[in-house]
Amino acid sequence: MDVVIFELDQQYFALPTHDIVEVLDPLPVTALPFAPAYVDGLVNVAGRVVLQIDAARLLEMTLALPITQGSLLIVTTLTATVAVHIEKVMSKDFINDEALSYCVEKNSTATSPFQVKNKEAMLAEFQWRDKVVLLLDTRIFALEQLPELEINLKGGQLLGSTSRLEEMHTEAVDSHEDFSCLMLECNHEQYALRLPDVGEIVDVLTLTPLPHANNEIAGLALLRDAPLLVLSLGRLLGHSLASVELQMVVVEVQGMKLALLVDKVLGIERFSKDALQIAELGLELEGYLINKQGKMAGLLCLEGLITRQRLEQYCQFIVQNHTEAKLDRTATKQRLLSFFVGSEYCALPLHIIERVEEYREYTDVPGGSAELSGVVQVQGAVTPVVDLRRIMGLSTQTAATAFLVVRLSDGVLAVMVDRIGQVLELPDTDIEAVKHASTEYITAVGRLNGKLLSILTLEPLNLAA
Repeated sequence: MDVVIFELDQQYFALPTHDIVEVLDPLPVTALPFAPAYVDGLVNVAGRVVLQIDAARLLEMTLALPITQGSLLIVTTLTATVAVHIEKVMSKDFINDEALSYCVEKNSTATSPFQVKNKEAMLAEFQWRDKVVLLLDTRIFALEQLPELEINLKGGQLLGSTSRLEEMHTEAVDSHEDFSCLMLECNHEQYALRLPDVGEIVDVLTLTPLPHANNEIAGLALLRDAPLLVLSLGRLLGHSLASVELQMVVVEVQGMKLALLVDKVLGIERFSKDALQIAELGLELEGYLINKQGKMAGLLCLEGLITRQRLEQYCQFIVQNHTEAKLDRTATKQRLLSFFVGSEYCALPLHIIERVEEYREYTDVPGGSAELSGVVQVQGAVTPVVDLRRIMGLSTQTAATAFLVVRLSDGVLAVMVDRIGQVLELPDTDIEAVKHASTEYITAVGRLNGKLLSILTLEPLNLAA
C-alpha cells in the first residue's frame, strides 16, 4: 500500500495515497458559522469550495496549529473532497500489508503510543524508520461524520446534512437566470446578498439601545420617521465582532423591514447561474461564490439567517402603526442606485445595473461617436465607455472613481461616475416626471430626505449607439 506520512505534534500518521489528490500550502480560510471546533472553514481549491478540517482537533489532540502554518492534504472521500490541515508532510512510502497491525477493537483501552482520543480514526499501525505510524481511516473525513448542530433559533437544519445539500442543489439547478448581488464585508469576511433582497443602503444612524434585547440586536433607528430594528450581521453569523460596522443594509424578511449592520458595502457584482457552489453549511448561507478577485463570498439566505422564530421575538421591539405599514407595503416603489456626477446627485434604475467596477484607464477609440469615450475590458469582454459628465454637459474636471456596468437592449456599457451613493427605494409619490430638462438623459426628479436627485435614462444613448 502506498501511503503519505505526515506529522502532528511529534507523532506520525498516514493516509492512503490513492485518497490524496494533492498537497498545498495554507490557503485563505473563510469562517463557517456554527461549525464544529475542528472545522477551520472553507477554502478555494482551484475554483472549487471545499471544507477545511483541522486534523489535530478532529483527532482530539492538544496541538493548536495556526491556519496560516503547516500544509493541506486535499483528500477525497466517497461523498466529498476536503482539505485536511496538518503540520508537515514527511514522506511518501510503500508499506507491505504484512507490516500493518490492524486496530480491530477501536474501543479497546489497551495502551497506545498515540495521544489520540478519537479511536474511530484508527485503522492500523506500522513501523517506519524506527517510528510507529498510525494509519488513519479516511472515512473520518466523510460528510456523514460531521455532527448535527443544535443551534438555537436556526430552524434545526444542520451542518453536513445531506438532505439539505441535495435540497439546495436542486434549488440552484432550478435557477435558470444570471443574478446580481450586493457584495458586503463583515468581520473581515465577504458576503453577498441577492439584489432583489436589498431595499436600500444607508450609513449607520443614531441607534437607541433596547434593554433585554437579544445579543444580535444593535438597537432601534428611525428611518424617514419609521422605526427600524437594526441587527448585527456579524453576531447573527455567530462572530465575535473585531471590526466597526459602519453601514446598514435594509431588507425585508417575511413582511418585516429590518436593517443589517455591516462593515462596508463593496459594490454590485453579477454572477452566472452556475456560479453558486453548494458547500457544507447551515441555513444561513445558500452557498459560496467566487468573486472577481478570486475571493470567496458567502451568499446569505435571509429566511435562514432570520428565522420565523427570531421574527416573532423581534416583533415585541417594534411599535408600528398598522395602517401606515399596510399603506407602505402596497405603495408602488422604484428601486434605484444613486451616484454623483460632478456635483449632480443622480440615480439609475437598479434592474439595469449588472455590477460596479473600480475605475481604471480605458482605451480611446479614434473616430468613435461623441457619446462613447472609449473601451475598457470588463471580465474579459471589450465594453464601450460612456462619460456621463460629457453627455450631460457637465465639467469633466472631477475625477471618476467607478464604472457602472449597465445592460441596455443593445448591449452592455461601462458608465463613468464620480462616486457611488446607495441603493434607494423611492415611492412613486416622491418621483415627478420631467417634461422639459436641460438634457434628454434626465427623465424624472426624486425627493429623498429633503434632497433632489435626477433620475436618468440611457435610452437616448442606446438609440444613438
